[in-house]
Amino acid sequence: MKNKNSENCCNYCGACYPCPAGLDIPRINRYYDLAVQGDKDAVSAYRELYRKADDCIRCKHCNRKCPNKVSQMGRMKKIKEYFAGITD
Repeated sequence: MKNKNSENCCNYCGACYPCPAGLDIPRINRYYDLAVQGDKDAVSAYRELYRKADDCIRCKHCNRKCPNKVSQMGRMKKIKEYFAGITD
């Protein structure tokens, strides 16, 4: 039975692989979630990724595969905006 609390939350399971644009979607989500909680190392780690949320091509591949029905395309937009707003 699916946990209702897990719906619309990325649990970094990797069901979204492979991303046609080469994004590591679970890692991007994880760094975002940690950064929002104040983890400065997660911000640095995100910035070191080769492909970031801005590289999302909005193909919906990940949305179709996610068992938690997460709109990864929506999250990629939110994540892109979040990290763009952080200045050191």
